[in-house]
Amino acid sequence: MLESLWSIEIMLPSGGFGVGVILFVTRRVFGDFYRAGMVVGGDGRYYLAGTYAVENDAMTGEMDFVHYAGEPYPALGPESTLRLALRCKLEPGVTRDVIEMPAEPVGEPGRQLLFRLTRRVEFD
Repeated sequence: MLESLWSIEIMLPSGGFGVGVILFVTRRVFGDFYRAGMVVGGDGRYYLAGTYAVENDAMTGEMDFVHYAGEPYPALGPESTLRLALRCKLEPGVTRDVIEMPAEPVGEPGRQLLFRLTRRVEFD
């Protein structure tokens, strides 16, 4: 389900502030019961890279947002690298073209971003 090219809108409770693309690439480990993979993407200011796993219809992962050009987004703070924890419930048998996924900076409980992903290219 996630193995696709997605556009990503990065949102705060106060509204959106960034758009880009994100790609989920899956490796199958131990048959269909556990799937792990890489997530990569970015926009004109940041690239992102990390790992994720899908188990029991739930996706978890971590990714680094790394600033490489232009002014940093104030909402992400002054750090050049921000590590985010991802969690998302996936409904079995449901193919969604839009997924909303919370992302929380590691070590900063209560500070949350929301990713709105829209599928652009589905892989076979």
